[in-house]
Amino acid sequence: MIDDRRFLLWNILLPLGVVVLLGYFAYGFGYRTFHVFAETISIVIGGTAMIVSHTSQRFARNQYLLLIAVVIGWCMLIDLLHLITYQDIGLLPVDEKNVSLRLWASARGLEALGMLLAIQMMAKRVPLLPFHAAVGALTLLLIAGSLNGWLPDMYEEGPRFSQTKILVDGTIIGLHLVTLSILWRTRHQLPTGARRFIPAALVAMMLAEILFSIEGSLYGPANVVGHMLKHTAYWFIYLALLYSTLREPFTELVSAARIYEAVPNPTLIVDEAGRISQANAAAGRALGVPAAQLVGKTTHSLFHNTDIEPIDCPVCRALRESNDLDRYELLRRHGASLLQVSIRRLSGSAGSHSEFVEVLNDLTEMQQSRDSQRQMESRLERLEHTSASMKALVALSAGSGLSADLLKPMFENLPSAFRAPSMLRVHLQSPWLTMGRSGAAQQSLWQRSLDFGGDRSGRLELYYVDPTGSLGGGLDAEERALAEAFAEVLQAVGRRTSG
Repeated sequence: MIDDRRFLLWNILLPLGVVVLLGYFAYGFGYRTFHVFAETISIVIGGTAMIVSHTSQRFARNQYLLLIAVVIGWCMLIDLLHLITYQDIGLLPVDEKNVSLRLWASARGLEALGMLLAIQMMAKRVPLLPFHAAVGALTLLLIAGSLNGWLPDMYEEGPRFSQTKILVDGTIIGLHLVTLSILWRTRHQLPTGARRFIPAALVAMMLAEILFSIEGSLYGPANVVGHMLKHTAYWFIYLALLYSTLREPFTELVSAARIYEAVPNPTLIVDEAGRISQANAAAGRALGVPAAQLVGKTTHSLFHNTDIEPIDCPVCRALRESNDLDRYELLRRHGASLLQVSIRRLSGSAGSHSEFVEVLNDLTEMQQSRDSQRQMESRLERLEHTSASMKALVALSAGSGLSADLLKPMFENLPSAFRAPSMLRVHLQSPWLTMGRSGAAQQSLWQRSLDFGGDRSGRLELYYVDPTGSLGGGLDAEERALAEAFAEVLQAVGRRTSG
């Protein structure tokens, strides 16, 4: 956080303290040495701010600080000319005192105007290239006016600077006051860094201008402190830019990465071909390997149904066609497991490289639970039909005899008590009723000879017509027990009827 003591020490107090000590050391060699040092520090900070702004502009959610950095960067050019035209430097054949002061006032005025305009354009999306061009054109105009004498003189011999210089300083202070008041009213719209550091930079700039306006000498102590305040203001602007365009976005990025790793379902970032560019820890755990080993492989080869080619895979087809999928259920690897797949477009636009987030949810246990539930429901239904069949047997055993009318409906309803009624075949041969066909050639055949007494005999056969072998080859133990019960009761009642 900005308010913590470590940040205050390492990012504000310590850097500024080092600059002050170096400035004091440079001042010991004379004011001109100090001035070269002071302006060089300002130029370095301003140039760095511009570089950071252009490097990190894609991460900036608010252009306010980027616009300020552009202005500061162009002011750096004016400050450079101010440095080389300063009194006794003699690098350019100009009136050193007036040209240098004109350039100084131009840079400070451009700063004040730029910071005010930047906050006015904060809510708008301003193209940086045209803004650069506009600020650059104004900068070149101010430089030309300073060098060619188009701007008024700023220096007069005496205890104070010229009235024009004092008026310019007052105007700059007024612009900063207006900017500060607007900042206060719109502080909730500003990034955290700008809200904390830009007001401090404005206050430092205003204090510097006050010192420059009350000092009558180019070499006085107020001038030295004013330059130090200028360093401070530039450093605060740099910190605001650094914090809001780099530290905050990357902190959020790290937080998002932690959330991504903590997602319990396998989550992948893939392209249109299904090639994995990122995988979370859950994806690696699902395959028993580190997540990093999944990068570069295809999601089809790792998670989809490898029994079919990618061109026929509905999930891969959705990726190729840039379509979203919502909880699509995919059987994979010979139907051994069931996955629920969701796909959302992550980035890119039509006709360009796109990425997708693919979330996988293993429904195998749920599918097994569904199958168990269906089996239980089927078993319950069988038990109900078995109960009905047993009641029919009880009624049959209590009856006085057998007849076709009694046996026919009973044996027609008998398959409903078995696992696969549609595949069960019943063959009954008796003196009273013959129905169905013999299944002598069936491997699943269950048969029982019936002795009704005397020369009366018969046969009961049950078998499954099961081409796929899904029923395991024949009647199970419960089914055989039920068939035996039918045969026993049928034989007992048949003997009683024959007797």
